[in-house]
Amino acid sequence: MIEVENVHKGFDGTPVLEGVDFEIDECNLFAIVGHSGSGKSVLLRHLVGLLQPDQGHVRVGDTDLATLSDDELETVRTRFGMLFQGGALFDSMTVYDNVSLPLRLHTDQPESEIEARVMEELERVELRAAADQTPASLSGGQVKRVALARAIVRKPQYLFYDEPSSGLDPETSSVIDALIKQLSRTLCRMGVMVTHDMHSVLSIADQVGFLHEGQMRFVGTVEELRACTDPVLCDFLEANAYQL
Repeated sequence: MIEVENVHKGFDGTPVLEGVDFEIDECNLFAIVGHSGSGKSVLLRHLVGLLQPDQGHVRVGDTDLATLSDDELETVRTRFGMLFQGGALFDSMTVYDNVSLPLRLHTDQPESEIEARVMEELERVELRAAADQTPASLSGGQVKRVALARAIVRKPQYLFYDEPSSGLDPETSSVIDALIKQLSRTLCRMGVMVTHDMHSVLSIADQVGFLHEGQMRFVGTVEELRACTDPVLCDFLEANAYQL
């Protein structure tokens, strides 16, 4: 479980998060939505321990991230996988080398085991045949799929997605959505997704949090979102051109 309790954060005297509260249960996919500049990315950086709250707590299981030393925090992060908005692949490396990098950096597995793990995850994202290619030769959707394989190659317990469908056409977005849904449902990986794509939210999320003016104005299931009565939330959904 991830628990966020009364989290406050500001920069140069300007508040960004003002008492954020929510919980995420195991195997659930939690989608964070909100207007641009609402603090979604700041909140995500708190969840992975890249930022510490000015006040409040972020707990992963029974561990309060703010109480950890750098070494202890790094140990906790071994349970995390991250899909970055642009993929963040290394252009000078092959697909295989990009996906194998976390294993080479953070484990002492022999090459035979590394190869087996990498090819297993490339098979999962249907890019086994692209192992020897470089990112420059791939489409935007393929880059995201390789980045997803890299995020899950160490079998993390928690997966974080930063705008996973950004820049993708609807068909390719659906492919990424299906992969994320599989990780949550089939492999029981907790996921946190920051996104503007309400189609993805309604298709694959278990819970949704609407971040507005520094607080979680709404936390609930997709079914509860569909029954929206909060005028601020309803205006947000309408502004994103999605009819519930």
